[in-house]
Amino acid sequence: MHLDDDRLAAAVLDSVARAARGSLVWEAGSAQAGCIRVVYRTDADAPLIGRRFDVGRLRNLFAPNTPEALAQVILDELLDPTDPGPLHDPEQDAHLVPGMGRVGWWPSP
Repeated sequence: MHLDDDRLAAAVLDSVARAARGSLVWEAGSAQAGCIRVVYRTDADAPLIGRRFDVGRLRNLFAPNTPEALAQVILDELLDPTDPGPLHDPEQDAHLVPGMGRVGWWPSP
């Protein structure tokens, strides 16, 4: 069965959220327009980290490209980020993490 990018993004986000339990502090996630945005912490006292993933791009880069396989790719990126990104003003992230402060958005793979 072939999922369009929006449905695949929703399925991948659900799989990532379930897989991240116990490894990360999950703060928020959204899947829309074929894009996944995740805000999390590496532990309870760590700063907020944001990541954005283009599901269509991931679908083309990895095989298999099932929701579970792509979720593992994303989880690996969340657990082992490579470079800090710029901090955005909290207003830009208000719909994901209202009132929680600044989010450091890291580069997308």
